[in-house]
Amino acid sequence: MLVVIGTLRAPKVNAVKTAFARFGQYLEDGGEEITFLPCSAESGISAMPMSLHELMQGACNRARDAAMQQPAGQHVDFAIGLEGGFFMNKHLGDERFFLQSWAYVEHVPSGRGFFGSSAAIPVPEKISTEIVTSGAELGDIIDHYGRELNIRDKGGAFEVFSRGLINRQGSFELAVVCAMAPFYQDDLYR
Repeated sequence: MLVVIGTLRAPKVNAVKTAFARFGQYLEDGGEEITFLPCSAESGISAMPMSLHELMQGACNRARDAAMQQPAGQHVDFAIGLEGGFFMNKHLGDERFFLQSWAYVEHVPSGRGFFGSSAAIPVPEKISTEIVTSGAELGDIIDHYGRELNIRDKGGAFEVFSRGLINRQGSFELAVVCAMAPFYQDDLYR
């Protein structure tokens, strides 16, 4: 089984591998060895997604771009796109921003695809204000608050916001587990 992953970032790639280790035996060809192929894939959205629509579109675009990069002579079974970012929700007049991870998984031979997401965590107001007013990416400013460099390639903003109780890899793993449910629970979803 060949699974292409539309990213080269370690937390995202590891999230996919860990998710497949959890449900792989429930897939139709669950005994088959799985080969993971990370690749650079375009999201086709803004560098800092700020809506659910953008998050979902970015994940879908990355999966489809990754599927197009299949190695010569091999067929891709699953293409996975991952996207993380903000969305805003208004509640009782207050605008609140949340960080969330999204996955889109497409079974390439059948063309069936599904979305899944992580839990959403509130973004501290000082950080959401800085991002909204400056247009900067979360990955560019979170290093300051996490007090180390390249947090996006480690625990990510989830780890900073949750004091280490949740990390970036875990958030994407949950998104992949959710998006893959129609494939490893096929009888229920057909």
